[in-house]
Amino acid sequence: MGPPWVTRIHRPTPRRLSWSSAALIHLVRLVQANPTLTSGLDALAGSWTADAFVHGDLRMANILVRNAGAPAVVLVDWEAGGPGHAAADLGAVIGEILLGWAIHPVSPGQRAARSAFRLACHQIRALWTAYGDGVDADSAVRWGGARLVQTAAEACQHELFPPPSLDAMLHAAAFAFEDGGTLVRQMTSP
Repeated sequence: MGPPWVTRIHRPTPRRLSWSSAALIHLVRLVQANPTLTSGLDALAGSWTADAFVHGDLRMANILVRNAGAPAVVLVDWEAGGPGHAAADLGAVIGEILLGWAIHPVSPGQRAARSAFRLACHQIRALWTAYGDGVDADSAVRWGGARLVQTAAEACQHELFPPPSLDAMLHAAAFAFEDGGTLVRQMTSP
């Protein structure tokens, strides 16, 4: 098993393009035009290793939390489980958390947006504290950026027009690749 398909999204095959929607082709062009995204995805593809047994489709919908009695977290939907890259699995959840920040309906300069960013950092820190032992934080954040690109591709897959949140998703992905250190400091500091 090699790196996830999203690491090659900016290098589509003619076959892939032949059955891609107009919105997905638009996304591919946007990714290709962004050197931060292309170099980040290439670096992830080059650094991918099967270093752990992973879920393979880790996202909020596949995480169940039981609050009755002793709190418990259960991961479901394991059909993609197997050898994989631990940072990519954690990065998938980091990407989902960043998505919540990215599509926040206010501009980045406003107080609510700063509050949403602080909440995202808090959520990522909690995830990292519980599950990040032995995983490179920088790599996990970059994989979070890849997950945002994947989420954008999934939103475009069958559509004629891209979703209104496409630019925000790609902006957040570029942030994860380019300035992920800000998140890493927030994740790893008390």
